[in-house]
Amino acid sequence: MSKDLRLMFGEAWIYGLTLVTGLLLIVQGYGSGLTESLWGLAWGPLAWVGERVPLPAGAPFLLGTTGCVFVLAACFAARHD
Repeated sequence: MSKDLRLMFGEAWIYGLTLVTGLLLIVQGYGSGLTESLWGLAWGPLAWVGERVPLPAGAPFLLGTTGCVFVLAACFAARHD
């Protein structure tokens, strides 16, 4: 395999992992934030952490926004590569 092709596969792997991570953060963050605001209960890993460590108000939405930033950064990097 040539050096350029190996580099392209490496970049695609990084972009893919960034997209998957961003999407998982979006689902977990906004899902937990919405269920907490509507029904008073959080779910998933964020709820587990929240039981052990005091999280600030709005932490789930901050996590979801971080996921959006991951997705936008991966799309921008892939577009301008």
